Amino acid sequence: IMRAAIMLSLIAIGKYYYNYYSNASINIMGVSAFILLLFDPYVLFDVGFLLSYFALLGILIFEPLITELYNGKNVVIKKVWQLCSVSISAQITTLPVTLCFFHQLPLWFVFSNLLVIPLCTAIMFLGVLFILKISLVATLINSLTKLVYFFVGLTDSPGLGYLEGIDFNFRDVLFLSGIIVLLFLLLRHRNFQLALGVLCLVIMWQTFNLLEVTGKKQHSALAIYQVNKAYFVEFKNGTKVLIDSTCNLSDYEFHVKNN
Repeated sequence: IMRAAIMLSLIAIGKYYYNYYSNASINIMGVSAFILLLFDPYVLFDVGFLLSYFALLGILIFEPLITELYNGKNVVIKKVWQLCSVSISAQITTLPVTLCFFHQLPLWFVFSNLLVIPLCTAIMFLGVLFILKISLVATLINSLTKLVYFFVGLTDSPGLGYLEGIDFNFRDVLFLSGIIVLLFLLLRHRNFQLALGVLCLVIMWQTFNLLEVTGKKQHSALAIYQVNKAYFVEFKNGTKVLIDSTCNLSDYEFHVKNN
């Protein structure tokens, strides 16, 4: 919300006082991030801040390139493809963040967003009408919100909806981010050196991972969590893991699982 409010304010100022053009959107996004960091530098480590800005960056950079892949004249298909390209673009640039913090990979994000994005748009416009205190609007908002949760729930099951337990650390974030940047440049310039750079990064990344996996198979560790007056103990010896816990499922999901 803060990012959107600051960016819209900057765009409004740019259109009113200066010769604003759409190519300046990335600059405006950067300025809005700088303003937020001036007030609170630690927001840089907030997951919501990272996801918001990386998603928008992906949409600004990759969405035009992906949308251009379909040049048909059918208006409905073009609109559906544009929604798909927005979802794919945001997923590309937020992937390092989501893998690092949540260790999960969504499988059906494109299809769920085709339903969720139009519904959320309708809810936002109805929210403006809600200011007029029309009772029917509140009923519609509640019904659409339940529908959003229903569609999200269809793709929110382990195994079918997303892959979980993905081992992904800060080094992986750097490698994957570098690959994404080089892939973007490769799509723009179609350069052999850039393709070679992508291949080299992938080989280096997987080499580091193989060495790490080999070391972890020989590693022993004891982890103890104290969560809401309960405990979770994990003892790892090589490839064998023993677990003892008095945590309930929700505490385990929120406090322990990602580790």
